[in-house]
Amino acid sequence: MFGYTKMPTFHKSMMLRFFVHLVGDMHQPLHVTTRATTDRPEGDKGGNLFKLNYKINNLHSLWDQAMGMIPQVNRVPAFLTRSFSL
Repeated sequence: MFGYTKMPTFHKSMMLRFFVHLVGDMHQPLHVTTRATTDRPEGDKGGNLFKLNYKINNLHSLWDQAMGMIPQVNRVPAFLTRSFSL
């Protein structure tokens, strides 16, 4: 990814961030488990329905955002969908 000489450094850093997030997702324990209760026998959808009283409102988002140290990105930036010459 850093062989893209014509790509701005900011764009390279965002590519790296998404790569790290994808690798982290492979180690995200909430992707392979759910918390089933009598109130929610179908589970909590990997922590998405496990609500928190915090600026980050559910357990899955808290994990994805490195316990609040990484801001949430809700869309893939356009520059990540373009191709670049090496």
